[in-house]
Amino acid sequence: MLVNRFDLAHSNVGYNLWLGNNEYSSDFLKNHFGDGASIEDKLIPYFDKRWAFLKNYSEYQKDAFFKQQAWNFIKSHPMETVENASWKVVGFWSPLRVRTGHWSDSSTKTTLLLIYNTPLIIFSFFSVLTYFLHKENKINKEKGVLILLMFLWMLPHLAFFSTSRFRTPIDFGLIILTIDFLSPFLSRFFDKLQITKY
Repeated sequence: MLVNRFDLAHSNVGYNLWLGNNEYSSDFLKNHFGDGASIEDKLIPYFDKRWAFLKNYSEYQKDAFFKQQAWNFIKSHPMETVENASWKVVGFWSPLRVRTGHWSDSSTKTTLLLIYNTPLIIFSFFSVLTYFLHKENKINKEKGVLILLMFLWMLPHLAFFSTSRFRTPIDFGLIILTIDFLSPFLSRFFDKLQITKY
């Protein structure tokens, strides 16, 4: 209310929309392949000089400016925008979360993230695959709701600049789907142990 305006969206919406839809997005998404790097680190040094006038804008004026820049790019590059969305899917489900050049960037953390996240993502993928191939939707409604929730969470991120860091609120779903996929194998394994024991 300090600027005599009420808005349901955060004033960074336009900025984040532009981060995911500009002339550098496509090359950046392909080159980094979901490694957790932020395109912001690449763009700020260049556009800080080009758009120095923005320092005189209010937050809402900046928001409107960046929205317009993003929409201009989307309208003039529709196929590239669709292609970028597919790369954003890769980034969203990447096992890496380390932002290049960030304080958290370390080989140890990268290795641990790969060890922890990669099996979860792979087993979750197979769990979703078996859900549709075996037509589990007729007997397992809860799993269908979980898959839908995870899909709907991902969907709006594809319009913006997306990385695996934004997946955090639904990571619990990966754990549940992994357990769902592995439980039949583990059950058979323990059954065999029981038979061997007796």
